[in-house]
Amino acid sequence: DLMNSKTQRVQIALVNKGVTTAYDLVWESWIEVLTLPFNDFTASAEHYKSTVPHVQYPGHTPLILNIPFQRGLTPDQMDDLKHLRVFACIRVLVRWRDAFSPCRYANFGYYVQSDGFGLLPKYNDAGEC
Repeated sequence: DLMNSKTQRVQIALVNKGVTTAYDLVWESWIEVLTLPFNDFTASAEHYKSTVPHVQYPGHTPLILNIPFQRGLTPDQMDDLKHLRVFACIRVLVRWRDAFSPCRYANFGYYVQSDGFGLLPKYNDAGEC
């Protein structure tokens, strides 16, 4: 939906591939138009933090995360995205608890290409909080 002039968003399906239920799951997202190579998000990045904890069961229906450009994109930004001069960069940070740990996290970073996602290595890790 990124190039749709009305929605201008990225959607990501979040799936629990683990063996236990993820309780009190909350997520944060960042989105910004940037050039590559990627250094980091700037203070202009649009940030969202979920406020209602969610339960995600193993193998259950994916939770679709909606990551919109709330301020919208200019026609010049849309043209630059279309011609791959800049990229929509996104980060998703997910936190939850499970039967083995009171706090776990997973961090995902991507940039949007015409045929899928490219990785932002700075934001691809997981562990205990």
